[in-house]
Amino acid sequence: MAIERANAAGIGEDERKLALNHYDLNSRSLLGKGTEAEVYALSEDLVLKLYAGTNRLGKLEILKKFYDGLDDSALSVRVPRIYSIEPVENLLCVTERRFHGMPLESLIAKASDQQLNAIRPEYLRGVSELANLSVSYNPRTFLLFDEVGKSDIQTGDFHHFIRRMVLDKAESNKDTLSSTVKHFSRKLATLESLLDEPYVGNLFVIHGDYFPGNIIARDPDRLEAVIDFGSFTMFGNPLYDVATACSFFDMYGPRRDVIRDELIETAVSLHGEPSRKWLLAFMSSYALLSCDLYAGNEPLIENGHYAWARDLLNRDDYWKILGCK
Repeated sequence: MAIERANAAGIGEDERKLALNHYDLNSRSLLGKGTEAEVYALSEDLVLKLYAGTNRLGKLEILKKFYDGLDDSALSVRVPRIYSIEPVENLLCVTERRFHGMPLESLIAKASDQQLNAIRPEYLRGVSELANLSVSYNPRTFLLFDEVGKSDIQTGDFHHFIRRMVLDKAESNKDTLSSTVKHFSRKLATLESLLDEPYVGNLFVIHGDYFPGNIIARDPDRLEAVIDFGSFTMFGNPLYDVATACSFFDMYGPRRDVIRDELIETAVSLHGEPSRKWLLAFMSSYALLSCDLYAGNEPLIENGHYAWARDLLNRDDYWKILGCK
């Protein structure tokens, strides 16, 4: 059981030209390139997304149904809508609602310290607000993309589902994790025990990849939309989204630990002191679940994202709060 994402790097130049010609577009219409898709301006109200290959068709159809079932009327931000999905050559062409503004990460790159102090609480307010999203159907699986039902809701609750995924990932990378994470077996046992506690709340929409690149903003402190649900989207405890958002704001910068800790304190002020344990538990869970997500041909121990996960899992102050001895 794994969480995966698509890869836009597989789009060929000839395929791109044919797809853009099909929509009377050219490369000048490019708005941006993400990890999973290239995005082009189709009109004032629509964007065209290009995905490599056609094997993602089933997932995009699931995503369209998911978006169609979302009610964002209780939110101050908007969420996407898919209007059409069309194979062109060896690509999938998807038309979606267009949001005007720019990725929050672009605004952060130019922000002053004073502006950053305003952005961070607004960023966390936005992810917390996603708990107000309602869905018109009852999900059957914890993972949005799970055609074979490995995350079937009938098999247990959300915490137990995360625990199963964590244990599977720990087993598949146990040699590297054991050699680079201090007292790894004790930490894993602590996390397993925490996640054994049942989740008794409602199943909320979890974006799963809430970071500044997936947020459209008009101004640094005015969020417009949250985009690109999909590969990491789940249904469960909304604190999972808040926890990963604290880590995603600045994952690889030199001040990442300081910024993460500041965001944790802000999140605790929003959700109460009992949330601290779950924020740290879900952060640690994500570090394990994603430790090999970007692994290439190099040894895992040399991978940059693995180094991020290793460093987070070696934060002794976090594990002390979680009760690891």
